[in-house]
Amino acid sequence: MIGSAVSTRSWMRIGVGLVAAMFAAPALAQPTAQQVAEAAVQRVHEITENTTAHLRTGAARAVERIEELAANQAPDPVIIRFGRRAIEALQSTADDGRGRIAETVQHAVMILRRLQADPQLIEAVLRAGHAGRERIGQAQQHAVGAVRHAVEEAIGPG
Repeated sequence: MIGSAVSTRSWMRIGVGLVAAMFAAPALAQPTAQQVAEAAVQRVHEITENTTAHLRTGAARAVERIEELAANQAPDPVIIRFGRRAIEALQSTADDGRGRIAETVQHAVMILRRLQADPQLIEAVLRAGHAGRERIGQAQQHAVGAVRHAVEEAIGPG
């Protein structure tokens, strides 16, 4: 699990680095506004897909662990504490994804404005960012809800 988390973060940094390198290319090799917008929209899509996948996986693992704790008759406070930590981790994952989207969009819009890009290109990047943040928010709600439900099921009424 640690190896996959490091690998994922490394890939995320590489992706951000590639987009940043493209934006910072020398004047002779400067990308067009269209290329900047396309790269930003693609990066937002990748961040969204990676983040929502991590939320699904994290929730599934947490639910599985809560079920194991319940099957092993762990005390309710242990199950509740695990559930809270899992929810915090899911929220952190979602916040991180939304933050990376915001950075990508902000940087792309700055470059597009410098290039005096067509406002439609800027709007396309802004829309992609909004849509990505919305999808992450929906995935976060679903993941957190699944963990809460598992905790409720595990500790029973009352």
